[in-house]
Amino acid sequence: MGRKLLTASKKKRSGNESGDNEADSSVPVRIDVMTARLADLLLSTNTCESSEEAASISAAIVEECFADATLEKKREDIVSPMATLLTEYFDLLVDERAEKMVRSVLGVAAAQGEDQSSDDENDHHERPGSDIDCSDDEGDDGEYIGEGECELCEREIKLTRHHLIPKTTWSKYKKKIPAAVEAMANGQEDKARMILGGSLADDLPSEIVDNPNNTMLLRRFLSKTCNICRPCHSTAHKLHSELELAERFYTVDKLLESAELLKFCRWASKQKCGKYSLNHR
Repeated sequence: MGRKLLTASKKKRSGNESGDNEADSSVPVRIDVMTARLADLLLSTNTCESSEEAASISAAIVEECFADATLEKKREDIVSPMATLLTEYFDLLVDERAEKMVRSVLGVAAAQGEDQSSDDENDHHERPGSDIDCSDDEGDDGEYIGEGECELCEREIKLTRHHLIPKTTWSKYKKKIPAAVEAMANGQEDKARMILGGSLADDLPSEIVDNPNNTMLLRRFLSKTCNICRPCHSTAHKLHSELELAERFYTVDKLLESAELLKFCRWASKQKCGKYSLNHR
């Protein structure tokens, strides 16, 4: 994918020119820099319980604010919508605190008369000053397959195919499933669960239990998929390793048993689809 730029201009931050100590809010900011800074801040302030949650929420919020990469946006213009998204996700986060966090992330000083001291200590990264990278991040999670309702957040949106049992685990399960079935046949259910991990042993279809060495049946079972949007897809992989997804979250219902993923999906269901909308080209 080509790199789409939010603005072509590059301006250096100057705190002493014209007596103005505020950073030039027209300086473009890289998406990855903003995402990393927001995630660090959410963790350092104990707003998020885990680095995975902080990373996934930060990516979704930053992406939502820059959904339309053709527009030129100044950092000052991003403060309010980004703060609103934070308060929508984190119920206990008050508006004033959310705005201060966003200003810290973006490097935008508060308006004259407002307290600017609270978040400087959280600013450990270099001030952003390079072009925003708004390239489509396909990653390794799957290509777009069409449009429809996401099976997790239920938005009408562009969809990707998610392998409920990730491909990287297939070679292991082709060996483990027959061993687990053998243990079950010997009345050793606990051993079968230990072999497969999680509760997968309890949900093996009868055709697999009856024919555990049938390559075609195993492949059909392992290749089950669901259709979900890119934000939900990426968040699932950020929150859980591929082995965890295979052992514990191998159906849509089980994915929604992940408290952090469910929280994200509920939040995402209220957000605009942005560049993932059906009409965005």
